[in-house]
Amino acid sequence: MIKTIVLDDEWYNLEEVCELVEKTGFMQVSGKYMNPIQALEDAASLSPQVAFIDIEMPEMDGLSFAEKLLEIQPEVMVVFVTGWNHYAVKAFELNALDYVMKPIKEERFLKLAEKIHTEIIRKEQLSYAELILSLYGKPQISPVIKRLPDISLNERETQVLTLLSEGLTQREIAERLYLSVSSVKKYLSSIYSKLSVNNKLSAVQKARESNIL
Repeated sequence: MIKTIVLDDEWYNLEEVCELVEKTGFMQVSGKYMNPIQALEDAASLSPQVAFIDIEMPEMDGLSFAEKLLEIQPEVMVVFVTGWNHYAVKAFELNALDYVMKPIKEERFLKLAEKIHTEIIRKEQLSYAELILSLYGKPQISPVIKRLPDISLNERETQVLTLLSEGLTQREIAERLYLSVSSVKKYLSSIYSKLSVNNKLSAVQKARESNIL
């Protein structure tokens, strides 16, 4: 689940955004606040991936809050939710993911949710690729690796492993290949057994060393 925090000094608007977040099925409200100071205090421990922020608030405006939040959580995606359109330029100067006008239409929020989901997947795949490169991207090949025996995976197992190497989760692999999650788990179990490994990083590494990927 994608972790979010929601900040708005008006209770009705706060609850409305929280309800829309939870209805997506893939985002959860980790913290909801009417007080920006409290939200900042909790941010480090909550590590939100997305922050929905009102702009005009009495204790601290949303733009200032976003700046401080990004100092604590540089990777957080900021979405401003406001009744005023004249803050848009300043909002995007903070690299906001989106700027949503109140009252929020459900159709508009669903498009925003898709945008968030896509961006999260992109970041996860990039991070995973960087990790693989940092761990296994060196050109040295040990004598043990050179003597690896031939390993045979069937077509479906190869498809599952390829998507795994791209950073997709088991659920995403299932959706991509029109399989159940349990079927994906069975294929992974078979792959791990054939490759004599017990985790996905080792599986991807060994598959590349064996020219499977």
